[in-house]
Formats: sequence, structure tokens, C-alpha cells
Amino acid sequence: WPEPPLYPADPQQRARALELEEYFDEELGPHIRRAVYHVLLDHPELVVPLFVNGQPALARAFIQAAFPVLKTAMRRALTITPQAAADSQAKAIAAMDRLEAELGPSGYLVGDAFSIADLTAAALFYPVVLPPSFPYPQVAEVPEAARQLLDGLRSRPGGQWVATMYERHRQPART
Repeated sequence: WPEPPLYPADPQQRARALELEEYFDEELGPHIRRAVYHVLLDHPELVVPLFVNGQPALARAFIQAAFPVLKTAMRRALTITPQAAADSQAKAIAAMDRLEAELGPSGYLVGDAFSIADLTAAALFYPVVLPPSFPYPQVAEVPEAARQLLDGLRSRPGGQWVATMYERHRQPART
């Protein structure tokens, strides 16, 4: 949307917003995915429905049948190993630390308004709060191993911030 703008008009604030957007995109995005998929890929009953949602019957049947191969390919492509997942959990926690350290008095990451930095951080931390306004399918019951990480992040001020950003800035999902 052009209004409100996601990119601050002030050049310094704009540069800061872009710097934070890049940080969360690179230092959180791949790591929270790896940490969560490390657990979810062992639960096809939970993850396959995410992959087949909205697909035609033939595609659903193919994905369900091919899931063992898809699981192996994802582990390889995303470097999902126990050590990499542990490292990624640490990076997700570090990203939450950074989020909390960067929050300004306004409740936003840059200046007094929602920006690309807030959008990126909230969008990538969505598994922490699983907001009802998130428009895509979600795992109904998160396995204990992933729940420990996600609940730990959810209970922090940054987790509460993510929930607030979804409440304030995300329209309800259309059904």
C-alpha cells in the first residue's frame, strides 16, 4: 500500500529501516525456518497439509506420496541437521534480542510509524505468535521440540510486540 508508506521519507530513517529489514531477512528468516522445519519434517501429518492447501486433488496426492523424497530434499537444500538447527535456534533468539533492543519509544523499530523493518520482523517471527490474521494455513499442534523455542520467544516482550503488530497492521484473513 502506498499509505501509510513503508519506507520512511527521512533519508536516515529510511537507511535504518532498510538495514533492519536486511538483518531480519538474512539473520532471522532462514534460521527460524530451519529450526522449525527440523522438527516439523518428522511430522508429515502436520507439515503435508501446509504444502497441499489449496492445491488440486492430483497435486495433493502427488505431494503426499512424494513427501519422503521432498523431506530429504528440504533437509539437504535448507541444511537441516541437528547442529544447524541448534545454531539456527540461537540465531532466532539473537534476532529477538536485537528486535527488543531496537524498539523505540513509539513501539516501532524506526521512527514513529510502521515501516518495512517492522513488517519484515513481524512477518518472519509469525510462527512465534501464530496470529489469527495470518492468511496462510498454520500447524494446528506444534510438536514439543518446536514449542519450547516458540513459547520461549512468545513470552518475551518481542513476542508480544509481534502479536501487537499483527493486531494493528494486518487485516483479518479472507475466507
